[in-house]
Amino acid sequence: MLASLEIYIRDSETGGIEVPENVKRFYNDLLDTSVRTIQEHFMENPINAFHFIHRMHVTWPTVITTIDCEQCTLTTPLIDFKARLSGIEEQSDIQVTSEDLQWSAMAVVRLWQTYKLHLPSLFRGHILNASTNPLSFEDILYICNQLDFRNDFYKEIVWLKALLKEMTNNKLYNDKEVTRVIKQMAGAYSKYGMPWESVDLLEKLITTANANDHAKLKRDLAFYRTKIKDDSEREIELKPSEVDLAKLHYEALCRGHVTRKRKILSRLRCIHRKTSVPIYRVKEEILNYDPRVSLFHQVLTNTEITGIKDQAMKMLRTSSIVGDGPRQSLKEFNYRVSQTAWLPDHSSDLVKSVSNRIELITGLSTQQFRSFSHAEDLQVLNYGVGGMYEAHLDCLNALIHINPVRAEDTVFLRGTGDRVSTWMFYLNDVQAGGATVFLDLNITVPVEKGAAVFWYNIRRNGEIDERTRHAGCPVLIGSKWVANKWIRQHGQIFRRKCGKNINSIDTRL
Repeated sequence: MLASLEIYIRDSETGGIEVPENVKRFYNDLLDTSVRTIQEHFMENPINAFHFIHRMHVTWPTVITTIDCEQCTLTTPLIDFKARLSGIEEQSDIQVTSEDLQWSAMAVVRLWQTYKLHLPSLFRGHILNASTNPLSFEDILYICNQLDFRNDFYKEIVWLKALLKEMTNNKLYNDKEVTRVIKQMAGAYSKYGMPWESVDLLEKLITTANANDHAKLKRDLAFYRTKIKDDSEREIELKPSEVDLAKLHYEALCRGHVTRKRKILSRLRCIHRKTSVPIYRVKEEILNYDPRVSLFHQVLTNTEITGIKDQAMKMLRTSSIVGDGPRQSLKEFNYRVSQTAWLPDHSSDLVKSVSNRIELITGLSTQQFRSFSHAEDLQVLNYGVGGMYEAHLDCLNALIHINPVRAEDTVFLRGTGDRVSTWMFYLNDVQAGGATVFLDLNITVPVEKGAAVFWYNIRRNGEIDERTRHAGCPVLIGSKWVANKWIRQHGQIFRRKCGKNINSIDTRL
């Protein structure tokens, strides 16, 4: 696309055709960025991803419209430019939508909230030790507008206040931009239920406003004054929503700021786990005994990981949640942000081999048949910019051998009961974030390429173990790949027995 634009500018100037200044400015700005965009890990920075999506969905269409407007003369350079772009669109599978832009903006907010990022540093393009191009004034306002659309006025106000402080300290911003920020902040305060703050902001602004803005500000000021009922309202404080407050423990686990009791930690250990093959042992790090949670190190090779990802890449689709109906609106789709592919055992020798390895290590059957299979297909997921999965249980609350069976289950899984256990491979490393956390057990499992986390979702007596509630933390810098294997109750009757009493626990896998 950049090369096509370069040829258009060169041919136009050679032919004496004037090129709009904003087009040349866009081209010059993009020269350096395009070189870095194709670097391997460039898109793993959420700010870079946001900038790229914004360019593809907003800036490029604006530039193309400027060049190819209704009143523009159809010159030879323009005809060639349009032909080149058409060819690029036919060859490319990149389709950037408005939803992509909205969700990349919300991903930046999610990362700021979860990892307590310093907002001024974030505005300047700094995340931990990584630096990139800063968020522009329009970028920040766009993010704030998305928060406003989602009625998240607390975060909107926090962002606008930080932006206003930056503008006060930075003389590069003009009075018009300062006025826009203050007016939007006044509106956010009013919607939050603190109109007196709106009045205070506009009273200070109106004293320095020019003649064009004065009348509008006066009208807005009168409106906000009508929203103030009595002085008792002023006791309302600006604070996070109940939903955000409920996430504090989850966010602390994601940051690794929750310490487990020394009594629990002192019992944990690492062992070389025996399998049914005498010469094959695996490195098991026991993270919890009841319920049993373990991390197995180095159970996949780099070659196997590449093979699984390559096979899944062709099949990735936006993730859904088992049992959920269609999403009703954009505002509701914030539970899971990832893409999914399902790989049955018969899809390749590699997938079958991996499935057999899980059976070898756990002692649980992973065999698949036309009906009453013992395990589900291998689910491969990619969590991109800000990707996460909020707190949930993997179990389905499905009874075994009961008709009518779950309509959501495919034929080969019907009547096979619940997900007795979960095996989750980490398929790559990430620079920061992306851990798996168990909220009730205070366990944080960081991403480690080639390792796998295993836990039981069902107690030995058949009851759902609510303590296995877990979540996937947002990926701060990186692109997280995992592969899940859910093992069903059917086929495990003689492999994981009930125990001698109703509260028997798993002393081993």
